[in-house]
Amino acid sequence: MSEEIRIPIGLADITIGSGSGETPLEVEVQGDAAVLTVEPMTEAVDLYTMPHFDQLLVGWNVQLKIVLESESYEQIEAALPFINKYSAGSDNWLEDGKLFQRARDKALEITVHPADLPADNKTYDVTIFKAIATGTYERKYGKEVSKYEITFQALAKTLDYTEAGNFFQIGGY
Repeated sequence: MSEEIRIPIGLADITIGSGSGETPLEVEVQGDAAVLTVEPMTEAVDLYTMPHFDQLLVGWNVQLKIVLESESYEQIEAALPFINKYSAGSDNWLEDGKLFQRARDKALEITVHPADLPADNKTYDVTIFKAIATGTYERKYGKEVSKYEITFQALAKTLDYTEAGNFFQIGGY
């Protein structure tokens, strides 16, 4: 009996803010491979008479790292969610935001669609329901093409820990 084997090759179409009411950011040029990491977080259940009896799922550590080769204010805003964007006529600028902002208020939905699949085939799409950029924004000024990384961390969509589908989904509908 033969079964179809999928060998994923190539880049992905990445959409940041796909579930928000605003215009989503399409990542135009990937500078390197995007890396999705999904790690179940578990706690050991040890019984007095039987150690290593079980593992209890207590959360999910879901991260997406993308590497960008182009630069825009929208991409910098995605990398630094706590900054403010200003416009005055034809002038635009970004500025550090006020302190003690909540990350949940800035979290965005991210969709990753393998570029080797047709747009209407969502079989291997990954959706992170609420993601916030973490880490450092680092831009190099030199002769070579400047690439920079953005790492997104998934936040729980709801406070209901009994609900499935709180962090991510693989496949589409």
